[in-house]
Amino acid sequence: ETTTVTPVITSRKDKNGLYPIKVRVTQNRKSKYFPLKVSVKKSDWSPSKRRVKTTHPDHTQINNLITVKLSDFENLTQSDSPIVSQTNVFDFIDTIIERKGRTKFHTPKRYQTLCNHLHDFHGNRNLNFHD
Repeated sequence: ETTTVTPVITSRKDKNGLYPIKVRVTQNRKSKYFPLKVSVKKSDWSPSKRRVKTTHPDHTQINNLITVKLSDFENLTQSDSPIVSQTNVFDFIDTIIERKGRTKFHTPKRYQTLCNHLHDFHGNRNLNFHD
């Protein structure tokens, strides 16, 4: 189960006559597209390098954005793989709390509240996904 993350240019023009850049994430031969909210001329896109050519005035900013988004998606796909292998619900929630704690402020608190309510309802921390 390999996941590929690739920047692509769409085949349809937007309302300004430019072509939007999207990130294509393919997993199990199914693709999803995530817009970068940036559009360029077809002549400013390098299909082989999958980056904006230096002929575009903002090529460095757009290429940096593409690089950052690609690394974000690759980090997501890599960090999701060990989580899927876990079967204990509480271990899964703890992993999410640890991962979200680095980026979000209130999100870990919400997951901790969920964990506490689930523990009160179930009675112990031995709860598997198949249960």
